[in-house]
Amino acid sequence: MSIRPTTDIGGHVSHAYAGASSTTGAPVLIVAAAATDNVKRTGATVDRATHNMPESAVLTIAGLFTLGDAATCKFAAEILESDDGSNWGSAVALFALADGLAGTGPGGGGNVTCLKTLDMVLKGRKRYFRVDITCDLSAGSADTGHYTAQYVFGGGSPLPV
Repeated sequence: MSIRPTTDIGGHVSHAYAGASSTTGAPVLIVAAAATDNVKRTGATVDRATHNMPESAVLTIAGLFTLGDAATCKFAAEILESDDGSNWGSAVALFALADGLAGTGPGGGGNVTCLKTLDMVLKGRKRYFRVDITCDLSAGSADTGHYTAQYVFGGGSPLPV
């Protein structure tokens, strides 16, 4: 008789909210060339211990934008870590998007789903981390949208049955 591990992916991964175009209150509409464009937003702090100390993660940033002809949406993301979950003063960016281009407006303009992912190795890292996200729309005030971000974790220590 052998014990077979579950093949349900839900038993092997967990997830957490990472951030959005608004970090508090009502959603913020990002408008190109306005005060909401190209602004770094601080994401939610994640305690790895609440997710069984995962050794890896994928950050997914996704949004829906209205972009003009050939206008672009770019995401910049920096992952920061902390010993205590509150002192980020000396934090160093662990991971960053190499190419943040997430979407380009179609001919004549229109709605575009913008998506970017970032693979992260967390093995041996500090207990707490967060992502700071900047969304940059390239064109004029007609380009607008929202985004949200989420982590999917894997590779944590197995829980006893």
